[in-house]
Amino acid sequence: MNPALQLWAGRILSAIPVLMLTMSGVMKLRGGPEFVKVFEHLGWPADLAVPLGLLELAITIVYVIPRT
Repeated sequence: MNPALQLWAGRILSAIPVLMLTMSGVMKLRGGPEFVKVFEHLGWPADLAVPLGLLELAITIVYVIPRT
């Protein structure tokens, strides 16, 4: 297989979880009455939304930074 094709396939496959985690973290930080209802329906207290959103964004940043 072509190395350039492998590189782009890896980038695309890595972008999927990055986009999902980023979207989830931002939604938790933005909040909103609809989101609070869903969050509490899942059994989580609404006051944990912001810390979980920050944790998700931090994990995403660590995932995106390449190994050194």
